[in-house]
Amino acid sequence: MWNDVIDLRDFYRTSLGGVARRTIRNRIRATWDNVSGMTVLGVGYATPYLLPFKEEAQRVIAAMPAQQGVLHWPAEGLGSVTLCDETEIPLPDVSVDRVLLVHGLECSEQLRDMLEEVWRVLTGDGRVVVVVPNRSGLWSRSDATPFGHGHPYTPRQLSRLLRDTMFTPVRTESALFVPPTRMRLLLRS
Repeated sequence: MWNDVIDLRDFYRTSLGGVARRTIRNRIRATWDNVSGMTVLGVGYATPYLLPFKEEAQRVIAAMPAQQGVLHWPAEGLGSVTLCDETEIPLPDVSVDRVLLVHGLECSEQLRDMLEEVWRVLTGDGRVVVVVPNRSGLWSRSDATPFGHGHPYTPRQLSRLLRDTMFTPVRTESALFVPPTRMRLLLRS
């Protein structure tokens, strides 16, 4: 079951959501340190993580599944987001250099079809970063965060799913080590 886009937006406006956004964004940025001249696509609810790429990439767009809903993004200027079926991204074949999949894989009821669609739009040397809750992590056990909804994955399960849909997993990293708590003292650390 998909998280509602309003609930996702509201979570990322909290201090806990801010910690998650900064921590995960730093990992993504370290993975994609240079996207100049590229097209970057966020699938699911990836917009909290896409903003740093706006100045560097040639194009940054987001595709939000209809089951989740859509919000205007970015806040200023023309919108760069589309509402679509999770299995039908409205982009041409081989048109995207980087895909960031967040709050999508754990919610989708059509995993393989969605990943095949990501494969379709990806260029030959394209890369995908998938952000999913870790089955053994604290965040997947807390329904106070969007990471506590849907289907969490072990690194092995995620790797197998990606290989089964023609991707070649290169590495797995963990990002959220702070417990999903609202205690300000713990969040500041």
